[in-house]
Amino acid sequence: MATCEDLPPPETGALCHCPLGYEGDGFMDGTGCTIVQCSPQSPPTNGGVSGGNSYGDLATFTCDIGYSLVGNNPLLCQADGDWSGTAPTCEIVQCSPQSPPTNGAVSGGNSYGDLATFTCDIGYSLVGNNPLLCQADGTWSGTAPTCEIVQCSPQSPPANGAVSGGNSYGDEATFTCDTGYNLVGDNPLLCQADGTWSGPAPTCEIVQCSPQSPPTNGGVSGGNSYGDVATFTCDTGYNLVGDNPLLCQADGTWSGTAPTCEIVQCSPQSPPTNGAVSGGNSYGDLATFTCDTGYNLVGDNPLLCQADGTWSGTAPTCEIVQCSPQSPPTNGAVSGGNSYGDLATFTCDTGYNLVGDNPLLCQADGTWSPAIPPTCEDTNGCDPDPCVAIATCSDNEAPMTGAVCTCPPGYHGDGKVHGTGCTDIPGCDPNPCHILATCEDVPAPDTGAVCICPSGYEGDGTMGGTGCTVVQCSPQSPPTNGGVSGGNSYGDEATFTCDPGYYLVGVNPLVCQADGTWSDSAPTCEDINGCNPDPCVPMATCEDLPPPQTGALCHCPLGYEGDGFMDGTGCTNSECCLEHLAA
Repeated sequence: MATCEDLPPPETGALCHCPLGYEGDGFMDGTGCTIVQCSPQSPPTNGGVSGGNSYGDLATFTCDIGYSLVGNNPLLCQADGDWSGTAPTCEIVQCSPQSPPTNGAVSGGNSYGDLATFTCDIGYSLVGNNPLLCQADGTWSGTAPTCEIVQCSPQSPPANGAVSGGNSYGDEATFTCDTGYNLVGDNPLLCQADGTWSGPAPTCEIVQCSPQSPPTNGGVSGGNSYGDVATFTCDTGYNLVGDNPLLCQADGTWSGTAPTCEIVQCSPQSPPTNGAVSGGNSYGDLATFTCDTGYNLVGDNPLLCQADGTWSGTAPTCEIVQCSPQSPPTNGAVSGGNSYGDLATFTCDTGYNLVGDNPLLCQADGTWSPAIPPTCEDTNGCDPDPCVAIATCSDNEAPMTGAVCTCPPGYHGDGKVHGTGCTDIPGCDPNPCHILATCEDVPAPDTGAVCICPSGYEGDGTMGGTGCTVVQCSPQSPPTNGGVSGGNSYGDEATFTCDPGYYLVGVNPLVCQADGTWSDSAPTCEDINGCNPDPCVPMATCEDLPPPQTGALCHCPLGYEGDGFMDGTGCTNSECCLEHLAA
């Protein structure tokens, strides 16, 4: 690779020239030509270097992430063994300094890897990325955040109310209620630095009036909140007196005084002509009409005083009783009216006899008295026989015509087939007996009835007689040294007791029986005999204690001492007494 240069005379020989970037004498037998070597490059702090250090080599420098190269790069190893420039350095990357946000602050460095930490003043919140990292490319990891004023959640107006004011830090939310509602809770509320309100939102509670009580004989419906209507009603037959309905007002009072329920009054009824009226005229009362004897009530009766203050019908009238008009008998005639009190007078044609009662009276019950009108019979009144089978026919003697029918004993009636006939006289209709007695009809031909009082009662059983009275036993006298209590009517008990010191001998209690006797003989009160059985020792003498005391005394014989009782000290020799007796 060396270039040979012949030396000019007088010199001999040659020069060998190594090419650019090589060094040496160029001779084959010398140092030859070797490539120039530059000093090796050291890697910069926080960086690295690559490439050779021979002539023509490039030393390429790099920096660690977060560092930037400052200086010439790459460097060329030149022919003179020097590098083409000074080795560069690795300087840490710098991000642009962060400015503090409005209403806030920032801390931290701005070199690669540093964190810029943002904070906000009280009442402001950070919006954006925080912290920001200074990156290897000299940019921050995000846009700088801002400090936005803290916002509390907007307050919703309460049901039946409203809210005013802002919801930023420091703002107040002021609550109001609609008419008829009361605010319950804290008011106003303050929006605090932590984005919360200073308390729970108040509510609007509807105004409550005092509950209405139902009126006597009525009821009430509806609520008692503001705007509610309390509607009063009365039971059937009662009228509402007072304000209705009542309105619950915004101040918690009712719009008026509670009404009352007054009973409905119907107009008083006037008595009808020839009659009378009784009863009240308040709702539910009955107006009862009656007529004088001989007058019939025509119309509704009784009338009810109704809930609407009207009577249940038109007042009745008293019309004079009308008997059915009498038809003239065959072969005869009738005259007179047929109103109550009128007489119907019958006559017969010549040759006929009037058979029956005449005249007939129109009675108060609208029937004739007697009930059967007379007839005009010819002189042979029993042919044909006008009588019932058990009746006896008697022909009327001239100049009368017709016949008379006679019922047998125990029967009554006109005896005629076309009349009332003959019927058994009912002894129990109407019932002549006392309410407690049993009525037994006496069969025909006998008449009347038998009234039988129940067991334990006595009397003839009739309403007009002695009736039925409870059997009385003779009063019990208290036994000597005792007493008796209880009644002496049928079924009563007489209970006997004895005074202290006596005991009862006999049946107790005694019952008053249906026949007026007592169930047994009266007991007696006997003295309690304290000496039967004898409680004393054989040698002692027993003395019964008189009433009211009970029991006995035992007396020891002379020369003995003790209580004398078998279950006591008995009777023992008394030395003192024996010596005294001996003396």
